[in-house]
Amino acid sequence: YSYAQDSTLNALGKSALTLKDKNIQGVGINTYLDDHFKEIIINGALGIELAGIAGTVDVNTIENEAESYITNSNINISSESTSDEQSVDVYAQNNISSEVYGGSLGVSGNVAGVGAVSEVATIKNNTYAGIKNNSVVNAKKSVNVQTSSQENYDSILVAGAGSGQIALAGAVNV
Repeated sequence: YSYAQDSTLNALGKSALTLKDKNIQGVGINTYLDDHFKEIIINGALGIELAGIAGTVDVNTIENEAESYITNSNINISSESTSDEQSVDVYAQNNISSEVYGGSLGVSGNVAGVGAVSEVATIKNNTYAGIKNNSVVNAKKSVNVQTSSQENYDSILVAGAGSGQIALAGAVNV
């Protein structure tokens, strides 16, 4: 979270700062989240006499929250000696990328080989930017409020089975 709460700020905008390819000249309330997850799941079973049964269930819940806001605050109330480039930027960015690789193998020399893998994913990527609760915000050039959110989820699942009689294999991605 990035915020100005119950504050009075006067930024003249005479110098600049570049943050994540954004040029800020004045007040910048910015939150950046970039998360990457990688998961590898392997499971196997070998049955000599009767059956080789292997199963994998993977459940992923990914939750991220990026917030930037100004609340109950006065920003740039005085305009004395301010630059023509004076701005106020409220920006929240929330990026998630995830890779899941899963495999299951069941092998039996006799009756049955069973291999199964399942993967369930839930992504909650909340992103908020705002000016709220009686805030007064001024700038000579601009007041910008923006959000950006991106979710990338890649999953590769492989199941295999081998047996002298019956072989079953399955992979399910939800």
